[in-house]
Order: sequence, then structure tokens, then C-alpha cells
Amino acid sequence: MLKYIITLLTIVSTVAASDFAVSQHNFKLSSGDFGMEVREMLNTRKDHIQFGYNGIADLSLEYRYADAEQTENRLRATYELYTWQWVTLSPRLEYRLFEDDGMKVRFRQIIDIEVPVHDKVTLWAELQPGLTFNKLRIDTQTRIGAYYKIKPNVLIGPFLQMNTNKNFDRESSWLGTNLVIDF
Repeated sequence: MLKYIITLLTIVSTVAASDFAVSQHNFKLSSGDFGMEVREMLNTRKDHIQFGYNGIADLSLEYRYADAEQTENRLRATYELYTWQWVTLSPRLEYRLFEDDGMKVRFRQIIDIEVPVHDKVTLWAELQPGLTFNKLRIDTQTRIGAYYKIKPNVLIGPFLQMNTNKNFDRESSWLGTNLVIDF
């Protein structure tokens, strides 16, 4: 199974190099109720660091500092509302404060599907329709990917993300990787 995952990662990275100008790489660390994510977006200035707390039942609170074209400070709360088999519904409310552009309040409804296909492999998809209130912007983020369990507390995997506008016209897309470590 490992040779298939390595082959898939090699193919994905080759496609990413030739077809996508931007790639995203996420490093997610957690221990107990606390977590941290570092995101590197190659060929852009959209990098961030994020800290999270999951100590309240079904509620995740996070702070993100992003250094992009302008500095962003983001607070967000995500509530795990409903889970049925492989599907989870989680509404999210975000307060985003930009250095030059002021603040934005955004609501997202996250629909997450995770399907274990092997004891070490999980396929997943995530759909996030969203509404930014003060600019009245409707958009959708869609991600599909896979996780390979290297150890019980370490996951790695590729994903594809596509962002669309209110008419579902593609605005951007990229390939990326996730590395998840739980201490």
C-alpha cells in the first residue's frame, strides 16, 4: 500500500509542478485541546500561522495571523453540529480584520466527508459555501484529498482545492499537501 501512496504523491507533485502556479503546504500540530497550523503558499505571499483551542464540547476556537498583500488577524469559531457516519456538518463564523481594508464577517457551512478505504488510507472531501456579510460576497471552497497514516499519530496526504464565486465560476485552484502530527 505504501508504494501506491508514494506513487500517487509523486504523480500529484509532478502535475502540481507543471499545471499549477501556486501550491499550498499545511503543517498541523496538536496536543490535547491545543493545536497549531503553519501554511506555506508557494509563489504567493499568502502564508499564515494559526492557533486553536478545542477544549469546549464540539466547539473549536482559532486565531490566525496571515501575512499576505496586507496583514490579516482572524478569529473564528467552528461548531460540530451534526455527524452521521462519514459526514459532518459544521457552521463557522469568522471575524477578519485587515490592515488596510477594514473588517469582514464571514459565515461558512462546512460539509466534510471522510471515507476510510483501508486501515491506513482515508479519502476526504470538504465543501464550504460561504457568505461575507459586509461585502455581500458569496463563494465556495471545495477540497478533495487523501490521508495516509504513517503512524497512529502522523498523517500525510495530497489535496486539490478549488475556489468559486457565486456563479460557481472557478476563481482559483491549486494542489497541496497536509502533514498532521498529534503529540
